[in-house]
Amino acid sequence: AVAGPAKPDEKTSPGDLEFAQSSDNAAGISPSDLLEKLLDVGAEVADDDESGTASVSPELAARRKRAGLCAAFHLASSNLGTAAQSRCFEGNPIRLIELIATGDGVAEALGAEVLACAAATEAGREFLRPLVAAGALEAIVADATKTKAARAAAAT
Repeated sequence: AVAGPAKPDEKTSPGDLEFAQSSDNAAGISPSDLLEKLLDVGAEVADDDESGTASVSPELAARRKRAGLCAAFHLASSNLGTAAQSRCFEGNPIRLIELIATGDGVAEALGAEVLACAAATEAGREFLRPLVAAGALEAIVADATKTKAARAAAAT
């Protein structure tokens, strides 16, 4: 069932309410339902050489997809991005570091984008706080095998 638009008296953030009441949301879908639907659509990634998925495991392809959606949600709205990072990385920032550390260039780039987007918001910085405390971000900055994008994102 599709939920109706968010009401001001519900526990919603201003960004969620803005999305829920926008003309782009003709179906009246809530932001969390939209995220879930996007994650569910195309769960099976096609094996084709153009998408770069032919040589990666289905699990890594799914992790790439979640990271890409998370970065896109962050760029669309910090509120949606915060919800996405929690959902896409199971509320655990270590999952983000694991993605960057896969050795896969696409996964590293997507992880770096999520890292940079998360660092730009208060909720995102809170999500990353355990990584800062553990020195995980400093380790990425110092790792010469990581891309400039990943190292720069970790430095933010």
